[in-house]
Amino acid sequence: MLTVEVYGDGKIVAIHSRAKPGSTRVTDVSHLPTNHQAMSSYKRDNLLRQAERLGEVTETFAKRHIETHKNVKATGDMCQNIERKMREHGRKKVEAAIVEATERGQIYATAIYTLIERGSKSYGTPLLPRPAAPSGNVRGADYYQSDEEA
Repeated sequence: MLTVEVYGDGKIVAIHSRAKPGSTRVTDVSHLPTNHQAMSSYKRDNLLRQAERLGEVTETFAKRHIETHKNVKATGDMCQNIERKMREHGRKKVEAAIVEATERGQIYATAIYTLIERGSKSYGTPLLPRPAAPSGNVRGADYYQSDEEA
């Protein structure tokens, strides 16, 4: 078993088992500041109720996020950010980004945020106004030919 040893002033401060290669981050809650410890107490059931309140699309994504990343705190943080994005950009745009990220197999928060900012293909982006129809005042290429060329 591999371990990580942390030293301070030449003395061992902590020894921990090392996470398996390729696994998600591991945080020992007792090492967090007190105000962060309270925030890290996400419970899976409470989190899924919060996600359900944000809508079926968000709830489904949150479940997949937990299954994929095995990190309830990260999923909780993501749900809080999604709620904020819904207030900023509207539910429809955020849900469209979540659906597109899911279709792409991108089960992580930054994929959603990027799609919200650049526009999801399913939500679309505002169309540019159509150009005005040509008026009778347009001279055309023939007008600019010199008399010698004609």
